[in-house]
Amino acid sequence: MKRTIPLGALLTLGLAVHAVARTDTAPAIFAPDSVAADGSLYFVGCAAPDDSLRLMRAAYRDGAYQAPQVVALGDATATIRGPAIAPDRSFIVVSIKHAAAQPYCLAIAFRTAAGWSAPRDLGDVVNGGKHSMGAQLGPDHRTLYFYSDRRLPPSDPRATAAWNNGADHIWQVSLGSWLDAHADRRH
Repeated sequence: MKRTIPLGALLTLGLAVHAVARTDTAPAIFAPDSVAADGSLYFVGCAAPDDSLRLMRAAYRDGAYQAPQVVALGDATATIRGPAIAPDRSFIVVSIKHAAAQPYCLAIAFRTAAGWSAPRDLGDVVNGGKHSMGAQLGPDHRTLYFYSDRRLPPSDPRATAAWNNGADHIWQVSLGSWLDAHADRRH
């Protein structure tokens, strides 16, 4: 379903979404890939009963966003940030960690008949440094863009480049192997 909003027209997210899409320091930010083709918003917001930050989904129905619901993804103790949802909601990439001292790592989960699969760490090829965050899908929906303070391994010919300094940089990786492996398991 494709909706066209006329240039200059604004669509309110509604009070139900605004009430949970906040933190003590800043409102939640909706990235382009956190909006599914059906209009559903995926974001990190404050969830009852303790106002802790959780992955949320607000469905779009009848021209309005519905009250957000917590998305059950992984174990309840995981901290999840930065969702990037596939347009067809077949998979989601998030930054996740299980302890405060751990770095955020990118992980992928797949939609199942029962909800979402357990998030699968994208591994050392993708994750590195102190954090890997800011997941965004490319226009092909198979390329992942993210930022990280990772460094290239010494064996990489670009390892001595001045920019390979441990500061945040934007990286890209194909999700093809994860998406294809998942498709193969389903058939």
